[in-house]
Amino acid sequence: MKIFYFIKGKQDYFMEKRGVVISVHNSSHTPLVKNEGIKVPVGFLADISVDRTFYVRLPSPFSDCRKDTTTKLSTDSNYYNKTVDAADYSKSLCDDICLQNEFIVPQCNCNDPELEVTD
Repeated sequence: MKIFYFIKGKQDYFMEKRGVVISVHNSSHTPLVKNEGIKVPVGFLADISVDRTFYVRLPSPFSDCRKDTTTKLSTDSNYYNKTVDAADYSKSLCDDICLQNEFIVPQCNCNDPELEVTD
């Protein structure tokens, strides 16, 4: 178990909540605490139970899933590549990067401080 607390950074000025986020994951995966985990606010008690489930996706021709998401192929989308450059691939992070680069930055010339600006 790792506990990080009071890590100063530029995001401190934009944080809207205080407390702890509990995220259980494989050690080979970096969790996206913005989208994953259980949020426990300051001053509250929480009883949490954890159950582990593994999903195995079938490879081609049954799906487009592939075992190694760290390598880039010439057929990969621009946002897939940006996601792999930023962190371990996850659909949630890919969606966030796409949203930020396609809508948030062009529309308001600002960005989510929790995400890297990839363009």
